[in-house]
Amino acid sequence: MRRRNFVTTCFLAPGALASWAQNNTTLARGSLAAQARNNSGMPQMRELNGGKVLFVDGLPFLILGLQWDCDDCFSREIMDPLFPEAAKIGCNTAVLPLYWREVEPQEGKFDFATLDHRIEMARRNGLRIALVYFGTWKNACLNYAPDFVKSDLRRFRRAQQADGTQLRNFSCPTSSETFAADRKALEAIFRHLKAVDSSHHTVVLVQMQNEVGILGTDRCYCPGCTKRFEEGGWSNREKERAAEAFTAHSIAKYLDGLTAAVKTIYPLPIYVNCWLGSENSVPGKDYPSGGPVERVLDVYAATAKNVDFISPDIYVQGLDSFRSICKGYSGKGWPLYIAEHATGQDTRIERNVYYALTELSAIGFSAWAIDTPFPNFYKQPLVDQLDRRWSEEAYDLRDSYVPIRDAMVPLAMAQNTDRLRFFVQEQPDQEETRLPFEGIVVHAVYHHRKGMARGIVLRLNRTEFVVIGGGFDVGFITPEGQGIPMARVERGRFEGSAWRLLLPIRRQWEDRSHPILIYVPQVVKVLLDLS
Repeated sequence: MRRRNFVTTCFLAPGALASWAQNNTTLARGSLAAQARNNSGMPQMRELNGGKVLFVDGLPFLILGLQWDCDDCFSREIMDPLFPEAAKIGCNTAVLPLYWREVEPQEGKFDFATLDHRIEMARRNGLRIALVYFGTWKNACLNYAPDFVKSDLRRFRRAQQADGTQLRNFSCPTSSETFAADRKALEAIFRHLKAVDSSHHTVVLVQMQNEVGILGTDRCYCPGCTKRFEEGGWSNREKERAAEAFTAHSIAKYLDGLTAAVKTIYPLPIYVNCWLGSENSVPGKDYPSGGPVERVLDVYAATAKNVDFISPDIYVQGLDSFRSICKGYSGKGWPLYIAEHATGQDTRIERNVYYALTELSAIGFSAWAIDTPFPNFYKQPLVDQLDRRWSEEAYDLRDSYVPIRDAMVPLAMAQNTDRLRFFVQEQPDQEETRLPFEGIVVHAVYHHRKGMARGIVLRLNRTEFVVIGGGFDVGFITPEGQGIPMARVERGRFEGSAWRLLLPIRRQWEDRSHPILIYVPQVVKVLLDLS
């Protein structure tokens, strides 16, 4: 968390469709119901279609997140009005900071009133929560630690530069006293979450610290760290990345210890986010040394075994850069979750969420921040703090989030399969695309007023399809180009895995193969007549 030329059509997991002999009429409804009956509903990571997916209340859950600005949650007056706005944008998960100094203002004395208020506000507005914990590290700094930690440099050791200079705002990653104090606070938080939320599952995910690392040096040069560095043979083993790799190992061990401790109390999924560094950037100068950047992800994978996944904070421009970063954080057995994505003009947020949840099979996508644009603070925010006025980008994001939210379970079930296709109009002069399924082609013609139509098509079974999105017409044709008649067309939404009809779409054309007009972002279910 920082205050800091064509149409693309993608085909996922290409290959023949599985046999549709049984011609199921709903998407895996029976198997999902069985999973729900056999599970308590505790948020957890589970295997699905060869990848890991977040499950909540026994069903797969895709995070459509909006993150509150860093200090918003200190003030109910600022924080509270944003909840209903987030829900209207289509967000299903409020991504909320939780401050160590807030829950433990004095050592050993805990206050969870504001945490309880966050939970109450989320429930009132039909939202889940991903908690972002600011403890030992927030943007590498100790700014959100309690005063009893920040004021005692002897007990809570700080990182040192090579010349012995102490960095007062950056913790030594091997400080046992800081680790013990942070663990004590986190254990109290998780005990409280278990007591107040284990039957509701409002909090579905926790971020362990925020953008960890050290600024001002590539590693801590205190006597204790230097001894570990030398005795571990880091220079010989890691060569030019020795200092950064050592710092990454030290921090990953710290995070893994905290995660293991709290999961024994209440085993919520836990992840770590990352302030990214470019190929030529310098650790400790351009980004926090020891954070989980791509060049030390192997260190985190080997050390932070209890952490469920590592997530990038993405503030770069362009689709190619977005894809490259996402693919870098999709390996090593971790699912992809975009912990932070830029907001403001020309950040592509409304389009990148489509790529993330389809082509890249992400488990979630979170925008930073609902009331503060970044990387340009002086652009219009998604939601203005003073009068709650929306920016144009907020409407664009709503048009992406709402239909995805309303088809979340079938979309999650189709990820990493050949039952899913999507399109994103990247240039206004592009007019159409064709999405081939086995024996059927979906033909979409673009009419978006801003030239950025986007949609997802799911095949539920041999004859049923779900179309998600807006700004286009869609029809179904044979591979030879002959129109396929539609026996039934409905607008609605999925509540869990069950379809809820909102209205039947009456066809005014005698030709039942005439395309459907999807001008408002929505979810449409189509039954084809293949007789």
